[in-house]
Amino acid sequence: DYDLGVPATITLPGFANYKAIGIDVVTGFEQELITEVDNDNLIIKNLLVKDYPVIISATPIEIPEGTLIVTTTADSGPGSLRNALEIAVHGDTITFDPTVFPPNSPATIFLGSPLPALLKGELTIDASYAGVVIDGSNIALDEFNGLHVLSNNNTIHGLHLKNFSKAGIALEGGA
Repeated sequence: DYDLGVPATITLPGFANYKAIGIDVVTGFEQELITEVDNDNLIIKNLLVKDYPVIISATPIEIPEGTLIVTTTADSGPGSLRNALEIAVHGDTITFDPTVFPPNSPATIFLGSPLPALLKGELTIDASYAGVVIDGSNIALDEFNGLHVLSNNNTIHGLHLKNFSKAGIALEGGA
C-alpha cells in the first residue's frame, strides 16, 4: 500500500497519563504516535489516516507513588519543575514527560528567578529519558546558581544547565 495517508490531530480528553499507539487494521502495522499533553488531554499529532480504520490503543502510564512528572516548559505553575521542587517531599523522584521534553530534541525551561533550593534530602531529579535544558539567561540577578543543593543523598541525572552566573549545580551545607 503506497498510500501514506493524511496527517490528522486528535485530542483525547482525560488521557494525559496514557501512552498511545496507532494500529493499521489492514497491515497490522503499529504506528509510533507523536503526542503531547495539554492540561488533562493527550493530543495525538500527525496520525496518518487512510480510507480505512486505524485503531488507537491507549494504555495507562503507571506512575509510582512519590513520583512527580514535569509536564511543561513553563517556569512556574502546575506541572512545572519549580512547582515539583516546591511540593516534593523527602524521597520523591522528579521526572520529565518525554513527549514534552523529547530526548532527541531537547526542550528548554527559561527561568525568570532562581529555583527553590533542594532542602528535603534523598530527592531524585531524573531527566535520563528526556531532553531537558534549564536556562538562567532571563534571571535578572548578578549571582545565582542553577540548582542549589543544601541536603544529603540527592541524585540528579541528565539535566543540561546553562547561563547561570555561578554554578549550574551548587552543593553546600553537607550536601
